[in-house]
Amino acid sequence: MAPIAAGDSLPDGTLAHFDENDQLQQVSIHSLAKGKKVVIVGVPGAFTPTCRSDHYSLCYFTPLRFNSPSDL
Repeated sequence: MAPIAAGDSLPDGTLAHFDENDQLQQVSIHSLAKGKKVVIVGVPGAFTPTCRSDHYSLCYFTPLRFNSPSDL
């Protein structure tokens, strides 16, 4: 699959999460993103060759700041 670029349509897929009752819920990416601008943030998997300690600090200790919709 080719990388997603700014302005591309997001491919559909399924995300899973636990709700407030600890029940596994599944939701489609398209239903979550419909009519919205979306920012996708990813981190390398733990214990993979691309995982390093500086990734953790970059992703978790440097907050993303969006001051206006034009920042997206």
